[in-house]
Amino acid sequence: MSLRQEYKLAAVEVEVEKANGTDALKIVDWAINARDRRANNPNPTYYDEIWCVFDTENQTQSKNFKDAVEKANETKIKLAISNPAFEYWFLLHFTKTDASFSDYNDLEKVLKTHMANYNKTGKDFPIFFNKLFSKTEYALTNAKDCLEKHPDYPSNEYPNPCTHVHKLVSKLKDMRDFK
Repeated sequence: MSLRQEYKLAAVEVEVEKANGTDALKIVDWAINARDRRANNPNPTYYDEIWCVFDTENQTQSKNFKDAVEKANETKIKLAISNPAFEYWFLLHFTKTDASFSDYNDLEKVLKTHMANYNKTGKDFPIFFNKLFSKTEYALTNAKDCLEKHPDYPSNEYPNPCTHVHKLVSKLKDMRDFK
């Protein structure tokens, strides 16, 4: 995770699990199992917090999505969910918008007005990270404002559009500032 390196957070461990695809419940289950495996090792590793980062991609109505949120809350797994796609967090680095998006493709069109060569595969992520990092404070403010001012929030915790990635980034930033 580039942000971990930029903030020099050696104690922060990042694991990317792509084997479970995009199913929210499988991602939460993977996090719970990883935490339990580490706690049961002869030399256990304990975590202050575990975060799952994923987007809805129109899953907000699916049973698995709702079950994943409920299970994460019950097991104290933190969630950084974006609706409809993680790229909404990227977009907030450039503009404050609460316009809803029908899907990832709809969002990508708007994002590409700011990052013309953006590619979801991540092959150019170091280039994009450098462009985004300098705008992190703006994105943090935009994400918080857009979420808090959304007419469906807080009754709908994940309205379209929204992101909770700002909560994780704020946590990492606070850890950096605490050192």
